[in-house]
Amino acid sequence: MNTDNMSILGLTIDYGPFAFLDAYDPAFICNHSDPAGRYAFDEQPRVALWNLMRLAAPLAALVDGAAEPGPKTVRMITDALNQFGPEFRREYLQVMRRRFGLFADHRDDDLEAVIQPYLDLLQEAKTDYIFAMRTLC
Repeated sequence: MNTDNMSILGLTIDYGPFAFLDAYDPAFICNHSDPAGRYAFDEQPRVALWNLMRLAAPLAALVDGAAEPGPKTVRMITDALNQFGPEFRREYLQVMRRRFGLFADHRDDDLEAVIQPYLDLLQEAKTDYIFAMRTLC
């Protein structure tokens, strides 16, 4: 996902390159014009935050009705953007827990105890990511 592939709701509207991770590699770069890996698979959360920051800039001016937002607006937007990381992690863990059938009594260490080791195995075995996730269902 790059900036033009994210809706105002935060949804990805480009399912092309990452819909097919034939050999799971979190650092996979699907765009040959991106040698630095800015849009790599594991960079997608950072890209989403960057997209939100770009969206916040013109919205800030609308809130205050001035070319430059005031300190209160800047603080409000900064606080909202600072919630992205923890909220993304919470949602990611919720999605992954569902995939693993961990519905009840989730533990705080599910990522370290179950999910990450599974992803590490997928990477080591160069397993198809989508197929492996579907087999969990």
